[in-house]
Amino acid sequence: MSKTPADLRQNTSSSNGITITYAGPEALIESGPFGTLLNTFSSQLPLRNLHWKSSTWSPAPQQNTSYSANASIRTIQTLPARLKPFSDTVLLTKLKPETRHLVQKSLLERPFCHLYFLIDGDNDAYRTHIRNDIRTWLNTIQSTPTLSAATITARSVQQQSADPVSKAAAGAGTSTPRAGTPPIRPDTPNRNSQSDDIQTPTNTSSSKEKGVPPSPEYLIVVISPPDGSALAPSSLSLSRSASPLPSGPSTPNESSDKPAPAKTGLGRFYSSSSNSNSNTTTIKGSVIDKVRADFNTSRKERVVHLTRLPNLAQSSSSLRNHFDPTIFADLLTRIKDSVTNTFDAVVGFQDEAVRSEFSKKDVPGWNYNKWMAGMECLASTFEAAGLFGEALSQYEEIHSVFLQSLTEGKLPFFTSVGGTTAGDDSAPLLDIDKKDYRDLILRNEISLFDFRCYLFAKRAALLGKTGRISQVMSETPFFLQSVAKMMQDETLPAHFIESWTFSSSIDVVEQCQAWLIERGDILTERIADSQLSASFHGAKAELLDLARKQLDRIGISVGHLPNAAPFSLSLPKQSDKAKGDLTQSSNKDGASTSMEKITRQEIVDALASKEVFDLRYTTLTERALAGWISSGRKRNVLRLRSALANLHFFRGRYKEALDGFTSLTEPYADGKWKQIETIQLARILECYERLGKPYDKTWTSIVIAILRMQHEWTTDESETQMDPSTKWLDESYLYKMLRSKTSANEDELPISKFEPLQIKIQGDAKRIEGTSRGDGLIIEAVIESKAKHTIDVDDIRVCITSGENGDLWFTSGPTSIQAGDHIHQLHCMTNGVSGKYILDVSQIRLGKLIFQYVHRQDVNFRSSDNLFRSQSAFITVPEDSDALDVTLDWAPHVFLDRSRTGVLTIYTGRNEVAELDVRVKLTSSDVETRGLAESIFHPPSKSKAKMTASDEKLKLTDLSAQSINVLLIPFHEINGLADGMLLVSIEIQFWAKGTTVEPETARLVQREVKLPLGLPLGVNVQDFFRHDRLLSKFLISAGASGPLVLGDVALWSEVPPGKAAFTIETPQQENGCTVTLSEPASFVFAIRKNDGMKRDNTPLRLTLVYRTAQEEAFFYLSQALEQIAKADKFITDSFKKCFTRALWKIAEADLEKSHLRLRSPNKTAWSKICKRWCGVRSSDDLKRLMDIVEKIYNAEFEIAEMQAGRKPWRKLSLPVDVPIMTMVNAVTFNLHDKDVRVGVPVEVSIDIATTFAW
Repeated sequence: MSKTPADLRQNTSSSNGITITYAGPEALIESGPFGTLLNTFSSQLPLRNLHWKSSTWSPAPQQNTSYSANASIRTIQTLPARLKPFSDTVLLTKLKPETRHLVQKSLLERPFCHLYFLIDGDNDAYRTHIRNDIRTWLNTIQSTPTLSAATITARSVQQQSADPVSKAAAGAGTSTPRAGTPPIRPDTPNRNSQSDDIQTPTNTSSSKEKGVPPSPEYLIVVISPPDGSALAPSSLSLSRSASPLPSGPSTPNESSDKPAPAKTGLGRFYSSSSNSNSNTTTIKGSVIDKVRADFNTSRKERVVHLTRLPNLAQSSSSLRNHFDPTIFADLLTRIKDSVTNTFDAVVGFQDEAVRSEFSKKDVPGWNYNKWMAGMECLASTFEAAGLFGEALSQYEEIHSVFLQSLTEGKLPFFTSVGGTTAGDDSAPLLDIDKKDYRDLILRNEISLFDFRCYLFAKRAALLGKTGRISQVMSETPFFLQSVAKMMQDETLPAHFIESWTFSSSIDVVEQCQAWLIERGDILTERIADSQLSASFHGAKAELLDLARKQLDRIGISVGHLPNAAPFSLSLPKQSDKAKGDLTQSSNKDGASTSMEKITRQEIVDALASKEVFDLRYTTLTERALAGWISSGRKRNVLRLRSALANLHFFRGRYKEALDGFTSLTEPYADGKWKQIETIQLARILECYERLGKPYDKTWTSIVIAILRMQHEWTTDESETQMDPSTKWLDESYLYKMLRSKTSANEDELPISKFEPLQIKIQGDAKRIEGTSRGDGLIIEAVIESKAKHTIDVDDIRVCITSGENGDLWFTSGPTSIQAGDHIHQLHCMTNGVSGKYILDVSQIRLGKLIFQYVHRQDVNFRSSDNLFRSQSAFITVPEDSDALDVTLDWAPHVFLDRSRTGVLTIYTGRNEVAELDVRVKLTSSDVETRGLAESIFHPPSKSKAKMTASDEKLKLTDLSAQSINVLLIPFHEINGLADGMLLVSIEIQFWAKGTTVEPETARLVQREVKLPLGLPLGVNVQDFFRHDRLLSKFLISAGASGPLVLGDVALWSEVPPGKAAFTIETPQQENGCTVTLSEPASFVFAIRKNDGMKRDNTPLRLTLVYRTAQEEAFFYLSQALEQIAKADKFITDSFKKCFTRALWKIAEADLEKSHLRLRSPNKTAWSKICKRWCGVRSSDDLKRLMDIVEKIYNAEFEIAEMQAGRKPWRKLSLPVDVPIMTMVNAVTFNLHDKDVRVGVPVEVSIDIATTFAW
């Protein structure tokens, strides 16, 4: 049963608070009014707000407490105090003298302050016997050890002879020279006395010396009752000494029957008459003066004066209701000072004693338990005073010294390891009263097990009082594991350690919750979850989880649970244990059959029944799970949910197990879980199979998660013998299941960054060598497999991409991937455009499963998350001049009033094509593909090629090698594009004859072509009407693309000459004139109307023949190449083809468009072209090719030397409408006078000729 802090305080009530004794004349002490006064004073207790600044004590330097232990001034908030008659204390000392030799449990056990009460006003009574009674009282205090908070030694008595207590003893005892005389008044010089520097615990050096205990604190309270009070001297019989003080040997001076000693010094001048009522007023006040003179010192005020007392004849209850509490203010302050002084002195004295004892630690025979008893006395004192931080620091020092001794193996002061007492496994860990631990420690009979439990319980109790309850819970697991490790080699009952750990974990949780309720931090246990911090819930869950692990160990030992993960993870990790030995090593001599020795009832019931075990296990796991959820520990939440699901799994409840596992699938699929998670995923797959579930994406993700982690660990066969899901941990079996089960899926499932398989590209792409092998490219891929077995895959693919040239896919087809690093050749049956490509994506296909790796981020070498970085991020594709190629351009003759026609040219290269499919698609969003079936095929001469046209594709058959095949494809409705370009996608799929590399595979050619819709020139016309003719001026200028070379410009009529309505006169022209944007060319045509011919609506047509500057340069360079190639055999046909393709790209950059001249060749660009397109590798070949380029650029050609028919002219034909004019007037001015003067009018005649011919 858990104990609350109130219970703990009740158990230690005897040590909580201090004792204050009181004494006085018997008549006063036994009077009723004094009892009322004493009860009223008791109502002002306990003492509050005591400020203690230690002059000697300090916490251990190695301890770092977060409370007041390091503060310079400490405040005791409340200190209970008990008023006790001095005579009772003395009587107890005489009846039990042995108590003076016992080790104190707390320094608060003995009196902290002594009070002596007397009545002010009776001078004779004080002079005759009360003064001697006070001296006897002080002598008794000084000479009786148990009446002081610390033991008094002879040495200390001698050293404190200057104290008033010593003086009083000297005056009352028989061993001093002045025993028979009253003490000398302090104002009378005494040459034989010591110095007036009175020693007190706070101002003396002797009390700070080693081994010197403090002087007892005392106060003399003088009561001045009001007139007529029941406490007046006249109402009490104080004439005779009736002191209840049992004193030492009697002396004549102490007898009340003897006359008072003779006065000395100034005493003879004082009046001794005290019986006369007439002198009462005169004497009043003299008693307190005499007391102060006799017992006060220059540094210590021992006398307290009580005045303004109420009528004490009334009852205590009514007196409290009308009582002025300030009456006792001075007395309480003086008591608090005395108590603080005593507390500081006894703490310092005790601390010095234990440190002196600890200094003997290395001396043989040193007793740790004796030193600990002294330390615990200090700790109990601090705890009783409410200084919990200081008390905790003492136990921290005890614990630190113990751990050091335990590490060094110096533990001779413990009788045995322990743990053999009946009920040790089930006793509450935090109950400090379950055994008489203090008695066992003092008798040196405590075991190591009991000592550690007691020390932890005391520390936990103090942490609980300081509110550090979460710390208690967080430190408990380490303590339990440490003690369990210490006990593991001992001969104990079967499952003792598990039962003790289980009981202790549960007890600490319940005890800490009870403390929280007691403190008021939570109202009830039911609503604790919403009121406590995440750290508390985490510590609570950790303890409950530790208790659950003990059930794992016990369940595996008795067969309630299989020896498999996750349950087997709770077994102790000991290398000296055999795998089959599941019970603890302490179970010796048939201990495994003594289960009745385990006293924890939950464990006993669980051992007897599997159903009870499951119930206990589930309940405890759910409690721990709730704590992990409240603390936000997601991983621990998943772990406990996994434990519950696994319990269902091994009990054959596969549906419940699958439901539990399903919520854990996604967290486990990220590949960051280790062995326990992998085994659990295998059990999910087993549930799928047992329940007949489909092999969906969830199933696939689980298999992938297992494969991701399987190369990181190996399965222990001894832990999987009872596990039916072991087959799902077989790597080869998983890959086969993936391939077979996912092949039936409709959709492909991509998997990114599958770590067990990785792909890297080695080198650049290469051509497929040999004419018989057909077109295509080869790339070498290095497959790194971390699998332990060969994996059969359906395909390995690599995609390289270029912004302008599109994508190229390389494939392997069905193949096998072996363990380690191996090179695989991948083929690309697509004739890609040569150039620089980027490695984009690679894939390994297994059924409908795609292991996909994105490499595009490899280009950005600043990327930190680049698992598959390779130096081959850039891949070069060489030019293949003998591969099938396709080009698309506008037809050379353009009619503006008709649909545009594209010329698709197919060069077969080395391929003898059996069948070829052409698909043309306008990729612009606002243009549809139309008119493909209207295409016209122009095969080469003597060719057997045929075409079958449809709106979807053009099908060509029997194309011979090295042939050029031309297709005229009409394009309808292509106007209105925003960028002025027509984007055309061309796809050619063909099957070549006689190829040895994948002959059945269709090869692919893909091109993206941009055709400009605009023309490179502009035409403007101006008309000038005359009477018999129309003059039309055509202004022709070049566009922004560059200069143009004009050929013939003609204006003509499509109507035959005999039927035409107009006759056109063409001016004389020169061919080859160059026009630019700023320098246009003008052509004027005269149009005459034929007589007798009616005007019709047939327009005239303007025809322009032109050539762009780029085409001009390409023409000249190609002609130069032909001539140089005839003389230089180094230029092969392959080089000539590649070089010719390169000319078109390079010539435009090297052309001076303003003068239609070629600059010097760009050597850097041409060097790259020669390497990439012409296949040049050696430096000598490269130098030779660059020399050829120089020759081509430096060749000079005259236009007249070229055959005009071979020049690549383009032709533009556009309709020209003849404007209509209803009436044309010709105005003629005729001047009659030849002599014309300025300012003089002249005579003129105006002739107007009108015609309606236009």
